[in-house]
Amino acid sequence: MEHQQTKQLAQERITRLLLRFAIPATVGTFMNSLYNVVDRIFIGQGIGADGLAAAMIAFPIMIMMMAFGMLIAFGSNALISIRLGEKNKEAAEEIIGQAVFLFFCFAILFVFVGLLFLRPMLILFGASESVLPYAIEYTRVIILGVLFHEISFGGSNFIRGEGNPRVAMITMIIGAGGNILLDPIFIFGLDMGMQGAALATVFAQMIASFWVLRYYLSGKSVLKLRRQYFKMNLLLARRVVIIGSPPFVMNIVNVFILAFVNNALKRHGGDIAIAVMGVIFTIYTINFMPIIGISQGAQPIIGYNHGARDFSRVKETLLLSIKVVTLFSLAATALIWLFPRYTFVPFSSGNSELIQLGTHAIRITMSMFPFVGFMVIVSNYFQATARPQISLFLSMLRQVLVLIPLVLILPKFIGVDGVWYAYPISAACAFLTCMIFFGRELGVLNRKTG
Repeated sequence: MEHQQTKQLAQERITRLLLRFAIPATVGTFMNSLYNVVDRIFIGQGIGADGLAAAMIAFPIMIMMMAFGMLIAFGSNALISIRLGEKNKEAAEEIIGQAVFLFFCFAILFVFVGLLFLRPMLILFGASESVLPYAIEYTRVIILGVLFHEISFGGSNFIRGEGNPRVAMITMIIGAGGNILLDPIFIFGLDMGMQGAALATVFAQMIASFWVLRYYLSGKSVLKLRRQYFKMNLLLARRVVIIGSPPFVMNIVNVFILAFVNNALKRHGGDIAIAVMGVIFTIYTINFMPIIGISQGAQPIIGYNHGARDFSRVKETLLLSIKVVTLFSLAATALIWLFPRYTFVPFSSGNSELIQLGTHAIRITMSMFPFVGFMVIVSNYFQATARPQISLFLSMLRQVLVLIPLVLILPKFIGVDGVWYAYPISAACAFLTCMIFFGRELGVLNRKTG
């Protein structure tokens, strides 16, 4: 008998269904990014520009953690949605068991390698002598807590994929809310500085992980965690990795891009430019996460109905998602352009140089943001329909093929401004290419739906 939650994916009106899935996902991802904002505000107020620069230097390592989380979670979730669409619950449970096993394997490896090569990695990522001690203090704790990050992140995706977005939202709110509450206690109350900021993050993720495990052990979940699936299945693991590879590869590429960008900023603008980029990344993330939330909300709808071969619902979900994220992106960009100075004041602790350079830089780097939502939805659509190679190409185009040459060339002519301008130019090139793929796919869907 078909479970009520998955039955809704096939029958409920798309507008209502997308709202029901996207709103919890958006709230959850927004809260998840909000803790990053609050984290950086407390670091900026408590430690200063060196602390902000250290957090930016440590960011590539956090992206590595996210990359492996996405590799396993997104790859598994796409397969879970398709299997549920095919009414194959047992196969879906095997996928989630395999995913949890892979999380444990990755965590053990990441802690060992991360701690062994921590100092040289941070230097590679652009740490100066003055910033390095702060970066080591912060990153060491984050690495030790990697398993809690993977379980809480992956768990929220699996819960959403089986048709329960409200519980997935609560998972993310628990993690983000816990971090926001613990930050001032550890940073100011216990006077633990950068280490305190990291401990607040790890403890909050640990609480969220226990919430995920409680949900799956409560008997309320559609899918069950079954012991017999907690083992390596090479064929299934390979399928998960292939489908989850686009966000994984892009995030690993982002690690090297950030290292490249941080070193360019250090060379042309110093530690203050790295601190500015850290704030810009934080502001970008809090605006980007709602787009990811809408995309995550659409993913199980697209995946399920693609598996059920109901292409009219696939098309409707795709077009509606694009409309929503485009309107949001336009509104967010307008606010940043109108009030750029106020985005930096909370992070500055009275540092006028940070505010002045940041006000100039954020207007440039965020100028193509209105088109980012469209690119994310289209890229994730190909991933949700088990065509990761197209998704990967669209992502690689913006982040690698265009961005890196621009960061290498432009600063030679216009200094640190060259780094800022590289981002909107590369986004414009990617947008035009994405339009071509979207047009072709829309034609295919039109033919399939008559």
